[in-house]
Amino acid sequence: MEEQIVLILCKLERIFPPAFFDVMVPLSVHLPREAMLGGPVQYRWMYPIERFLKTLKGYVRNQARPEGSIAEAYIVKECLTFCSMYLRQTDRVERYDDGGERGPGMSVFTQTVRPIGPMPRAHDPSQRERDNAHWFVLNNCPEVEPYLQEHKKLVQDQRGGDVGQIQRKEFVEWFKQRMNQLRTLGSPEAFDEMWSLANGPRSLVNLYQGCDCNCIRYHTIDREKCRRRQSSGLVVEGEYEGVKHDYYGYICKVWELSYRHGGKVVLFECEWYNTSTKHKRNIEDHVTSIDITGRWFKDDPFVLPSQVTQVFYVNDTSRGKNWRVVERVKPRGVWDVPAKQDDGDDDDVPNDAFQQDETTFVVPVLVDGTSVQYSMDDIDLEIVLSDESVDKDGQDEDETLAEYEDDEENDVHSQEDDDMEYDM
Repeated sequence: MEEQIVLILCKLERIFPPAFFDVMVPLSVHLPREAMLGGPVQYRWMYPIERFLKTLKGYVRNQARPEGSIAEAYIVKECLTFCSMYLRQTDRVERYDDGGERGPGMSVFTQTVRPIGPMPRAHDPSQRERDNAHWFVLNNCPEVEPYLQEHKKLVQDQRGGDVGQIQRKEFVEWFKQRMNQLRTLGSPEAFDEMWSLANGPRSLVNLYQGCDCNCIRYHTIDREKCRRRQSSGLVVEGEYEGVKHDYYGYICKVWELSYRHGGKVVLFECEWYNTSTKHKRNIEDHVTSIDITGRWFKDDPFVLPSQVTQVFYVNDTSRGKNWRVVERVKPRGVWDVPAKQDDGDDDDVPNDAFQQDETTFVVPVLVDGTSVQYSMDDIDLEIVLSDESVDKDGQDEDETLAEYEDDEENDVHSQEDDDMEYDM
């Protein structure tokens, strides 16, 4: 569109009269570039403001005093919003209810996620798919990390080789036997959640079409086809060949694995776009484009909902139909507020504004090849003027004033009088 819009407007000028071309028609020349740079328009155009004005008009209850009704209702809403967000013991209804915090427990069992929309007529996952999902849960659980390191050390000491592939095949069974032994001995390491995680999930897997996580709604790619908005795109930050890399993809299914003692783990089954080379992705100052023709990591499709960030894919008209522009948009009502570090020393931190009393740093100035330091201490703090200098300054000022008055008087006398009659 960016290349053809100019030719289209030229052809329209040959058909329509000049009155047709108002200020909005030439604006279409700038829209393609603006869409590529800015992405979705819901946060930068005037339409949200117009919708907000409609909300304000709905606050009017007294037709004789519309401004007062709007002001009063707006203040009430702001007060209630403040109370619900910043005061304790208040319940605030989120746009997408993810269930809130689950309380104490293992990290994989206490995710703030709520699956929605059971998938109809879905085939049961195979045993290989369930094993891959269970391995991913164990490999991404912080509480299992010490056992992964222990097994890794055993493999390196005994056989060596590709430790990653060996762990993927043997760790699940080794970890299960280890937890069963510890539970038989009554060790506190084999508590209920850890023991249930080691023994694997149940054979029945619940599949869903979407879920709410951290006040954000995700849908599968099949569910998205019936809607106008995108909600299946995601990005995961990771590493590739020792370098930080962003993995882009979309959600195919939402899994819910059930373990003993009521533990449940939600996973995203995704397909990842192949962005391994520079020919598959293009990163500019404000635009990131990817090629969506290839796929990779087909044997590793799972990811936890807490690890992903939602993105949107927009057609990249400058590179072709197989390229998409990646747009990261923050959802409404969600802010990235850094966690406050509670060190217990808040009382010792002064709240007064900083005021520097004196300057102790002296800038060295290079003069004739030598470094000379200048400071205000080299100048006397007080200089007393003598009486002679005061009298001299006063005398000079009087003489200057007298000369100015004489010049002004001469100018007045030199002007001619218009009423004067000259002798002929």
